[in-house]
Amino acid sequence: MRHIILICLLSSSLFGLASEGEAPRNIYSGGMHIFQPSFVSYKNPLDEIHTYGSGIGGIMRFYLWSNFAAGFYGGRHTAEYDTNGSENSYISLGHGGGFVGLTHKSGKFRYSLSMGVGGGTIKNLHIVEQQVDVLADAHFYKYSTMVLLPFTSVDYSLTRRLLITLQASYFMADNMNYTAPSLQIGLLFNR
Repeated sequence: MRHIILICLLSSSLFGLASEGEAPRNIYSGGMHIFQPSFVSYKNPLDEIHTYGSGIGGIMRFYLWSNFAAGFYGGRHTAEYDTNGSENSYISLGHGGGFVGLTHKSGKFRYSLSMGVGGGTIKNLHIVEQQVDVLADAHFYKYSTMVLLPFTSVDYSLTRRLLITLQASYFMADNMNYTAPSLQIGLLFNR
């Protein structure tokens, strides 16, 4: 509920930022990153993991001034990997937080460069030995961590209200024990 109130207050204050003589401008854009391939590198107490993963997430970007944006993001990345004793180990990062950045609109394109900071949870099931459906030796790690997220994006206006976005991100968590460069493609709604 607090988040909804905060969004409403922020949105309503943004309506007053443009003076009457200015051309109409965007107030916000938000939506889903529906395709997020990534390359995950992670170090747990037993092994170093390097594997491909995927995810899903979302972003809400408020345009506060002509070249400044702030907002929030969230999502989840999951990667499966093989060990000597199993093909069913996995690691996931659920994350969310806020960001600030620079933005520039030119014709149908909008370019953004931002830095996000937030929280997250890493879950890692590392299977050392598995016998059919029985885990003979497995380790489960779950802990909270801070997530740093530098990212850049290019949005293209399909219509006045609908954008397609391409975003390149670099997830960093757990004191750099978890890193994941990611390419994100999604749809945003614009106002």
